[in-house]
Parts: sequence; structure tokens; C-alpha cells
Amino acid sequence: MMLNLNESFAGLRILSLVSKQSFHREVYEALTPKSQKVYLIVYDNHNSRMLMDKGKMREFAMLSKLTNAAFPQPIKTGSLSYRGRTMSYMTAKHFEGTTLRALMCGRPLIVSVAVNIALQVMTAVMDLTAYTKGGGHYNLNPDTVIVSRVKGGVIVHLGGLDHVSGPCSGNPPFITSDLNPCCRAPETYLGRYKSASDVFSMGMLLSYMLLGNYPYNIDESAAESKIRAITNSGIELDLDDRPDELKEIISKAVSKKVRMRYADLCDMFSALNRFASENGIDTQAPVITKTQESGVSDADGKEKKGNEPKDEQQESDSETPRLKIEAKVKEGEGLLAVAGMEELKNALRRDFVDI
Repeated sequence: MMLNLNESFAGLRILSLVSKQSFHREVYEALTPKSQKVYLIVYDNHNSRMLMDKGKMREFAMLSKLTNAAFPQPIKTGSLSYRGRTMSYMTAKHFEGTTLRALMCGRPLIVSVAVNIALQVMTAVMDLTAYTKGGGHYNLNPDTVIVSRVKGGVIVHLGGLDHVSGPCSGNPPFITSDLNPCCRAPETYLGRYKSASDVFSMGMLLSYMLLGNYPYNIDESAAESKIRAITNSGIELDLDDRPDELKEIISKAVSKKVRMRYADLCDMFSALNRFASENGIDTQAPVITKTQESGVSDADGKEKKGNEPKDEQQESDSETPRLKIEAKVKEGEGLLAVAGMEELKNALRRDFVDI
């Protein structure tokens, strides 16, 4: 780790490392002098020169302009000398959530939840495409999608923003060694990145949510060359008994040939949104205001509280970000009271009752 836990950095006390380690960038949970949690994004300037523009981190400049609530909300940026190294940092507002990987724990999500999360991710990435004039996120995977539960459903946050860039056709202006090969589009190994590369990643991510694991029986611990050979093979996806329209959307998204995919996430979003509408899936993401965010602090370190009262147990639970799901079982005959329609009843049992 770049920073030691419980030590002081930029006036903050470091609590925990919350992102995957890399040699140039890390994200921590930290505590302000007023005991408010914030996120702390830290770059080692020496190892991050290609990610800077006019001496400033491109990620920090970008986040100061993006207004989508899916992205970290900046509080303060700066740089300082730490153990003989120059470090750039940004503090961002804290929120409660868990990565998609941790949320699923190897279990598939029901179709409606997976589709809802996918649409929210695409909405955020489309903002990146507009900001970068045809580029994208380029590292969508289960570790860079964070899910929070709020009243009315779930909201999505995006991390891993150090790879955001415009279209590239040879030498990408970011570090590629830490990209997740399971969601990486085949053309990116040739240095070619564009909005259609995020389409491939989104297709793999949607498959991951529906299957509980990567498609094609990918072993995530395998060497990158083996994973690359699988994703580049163009073999047919096996999505079991998922709806045909959904299979078609995913198959088109993960085509190894760029020209066979959706041109960009806007096209894929339209297709998936149409599928959701035709199948009665609520695609309206819950509206969350800044004063509703749990554990959020403003720039002055003053806590902003939501309208719902917190009891002692809730305060204890908020220390560990995770999704809370409650279910109540009602007595009755259930599907046994419905005659016939066995195929529909089996689908309801699989996608709702058994879950």
C-alpha cells in the first residue's frame, strides 16, 4: 500500500484500503478531523505522469466537471510530499455501498435487477463518452461497479476512472497492465479503444450478473493470454433459459468484431431499455439527493443526514458498507392456487420465489 493505516495524510486519518492495489493509484476510506468519513484517491506522481495534464491529474479535472451522481463527488484536491515522493490526492464524499462482485458472491441476480443495474451503468458511461468525445471508461468490471441500496431500489456508483480517455488507435494514454482481462475487448490488445470497447465490457458485465460468473467458463485466475484467447474465440454464449431478446442483446455486445457490435452504448442502452419496457421491468432509478446520502460529508466536514431516523443498530451497520436486503414471507397457497401455466410458474419460482 502507498499509505499506512491509521497514519495521517493531508490532515486525514487513513482507515482502510477500498480499491484494488496498483503501483500508481489507490483509494482509501479516511476520517476528517471532525470524524467524518471521506474517500481519499491517491496517485504517486512519479508513476502516473502519463495520466497528468499540465501537472494535474486528468481524473480530478474530469470529476470537477461531471455532475452525474454515479461518479465520486469531489471535496478537495491537492498534492504533497510523502516519504520522498510527490503524491496527488482528492477527497470525495463518502457513500455506503459494495462492489458488484461482493454483492453477488458468485450468485446470479434476477433479470430485473441485473437489467436495472446495467442501464444505470450505461447512463453514467454515456456521460463519459460525451465528455471524452467518443471515448469511454475502458475498465468496466465487477470491481469498478459499486451498488448502494436506497429507498425504492438500488443506485450505482462507478470507480476505476483512471482509464477514462478519448478514442485511441495505437498508444493509449493510460496504464493498461491493471485492466481486467475478463471484460476487456479484443481490439484493446492492439491499442484500439473506442466507445464500442465499453459495449463489449458491458455485455460481459451483464452476462456476469445473469450467470453469477463470467461467461465461456472463464477462470479468472488463469493467465491473461488464456483469457484473451477465450474472449477472442467468438464462441456462442450459453445463457441457459434467459429470454431470447436478452441473449441477442448480449451476443451482439460481446462480438469479437467491432463492426458487429452496437456502435456505442447509446445503441445498446436503447435495445436493453426496450427489452425492459416490453417485459414490465421498472427502469426508473431511485432519485437520491445529496442530503439523503448516508455518511456523506460536505466540504466543511459537516455531516448531512437523511430524513429516516437511525437507531443504534443502523449506526453500527453503517460502519461496514454492504447491501441490506430484507424479505418477509407471507402464508398462503402461492402458485399452487393457479391452474396451468407451468412454464410461467417455473420462471417465477426461479427468478423470484427461490431467490
